[in-house]
Amino acid sequence: MFENLHRLPATSPMRTPLALSSHPELSRMAALHRAESPFGLLDGIRRFGSAFGVRSALFAHVTPDPTHRVLHHLMLACDTPLANSIRNCTTLERHPWMRHAERHAETVCASELHPRAPQPGSPTIDLEGQGFRSALLIPVHGAGNSGRFSLLCLGSHQPGYFESSSPPTVRLLAEALATELHQWWIIEMRRQLRATASLRESDLQLLSMEHEGMSTKEIARVLDISCASVDSRFQRINVRLGCPSRKAAAQRAACYGLI
Repeated sequence: MFENLHRLPATSPMRTPLALSSHPELSRMAALHRAESPFGLLDGIRRFGSAFGVRSALFAHVTPDPTHRVLHHLMLACDTPLANSIRNCTTLERHPWMRHAERHAETVCASELHPRAPQPGSPTIDLEGQGFRSALLIPVHGAGNSGRFSLLCLGSHQPGYFESSSPPTVRLLAEALATELHQWWIIEMRRQLRATASLRESDLQLLSMEHEGMSTKEIARVLDISCASVDSRFQRINVRLGCPSRKAAAQRAACYGLI
C-alpha cells in the first residue's frame, strides 16, 4: 500500500502554453527544494498543470528499503474520484507505468509502451480512462544501486495531447519538475531517518565502515577501542534503525544516503 498520501484537486488547464524563456514556473521549480512539506510540492505540480494544459498528475517516490517493506510516497493532483481510485488500488506498484519507471529512465508517452497480457494480480485501476487519456511518463532514478526511483505522470483528458499537440517545452519542464520532486523526497526521507534514529556522526562512521566490509577487529583498531565496544555500539545502532543486524543497518543507512 502507498503511504503518506497527499492530494490537491484538479485545476482547469490553460489554453495557450507560454514560451519556455518567459515561463515563470522555471523560478518556481528552482525553489521547490525549499518546500517545507509535500503540500508545497503539490502546489508546484498544480501550477505546472495549470500552465501547460495538464488535468491530472501523479507522482510516486519508491524506496526499496533493504530491511523493511518497500516504501511509497504518493502525491496526487486530480479529481477526487480518480484520487480515491488510485488511493484504494493495492496493486499500483505493478501497474505497467510503474514497471516502466522502475526499469527505464527515458520519458515516454504511455501509448508508446508495449501492451502485455494481463497477469494474475495485475492492477484493476484504469488510469487511461480516468483523467489520463493521454499521459506523459517521466521516470527519475537515484544514484548508484539504491533502487530508488520516482515517476511523474502527467495526464490530459484530450486523447493524443502529449503525442501530437504538446510542445517540446512541456517535456523539458516536466523532466525538470520530476527531478526536483525526486530530490526533495530523497533529502526529506534522509532527514527523517536520521532524526527518528537519533544517529550521531560517530554512528554514521561505524555504519560506513561496516558498509565497506571492515571486520570488528579492523574497526576497533582504526577507532582505537575494544572489539566489545564496537559490538555494543552496533547493537544500539541496530535498535535505533530497527534492523536485525549491523549489515542490515549499514544497508539501510546507505539506501537512504546517510553514508
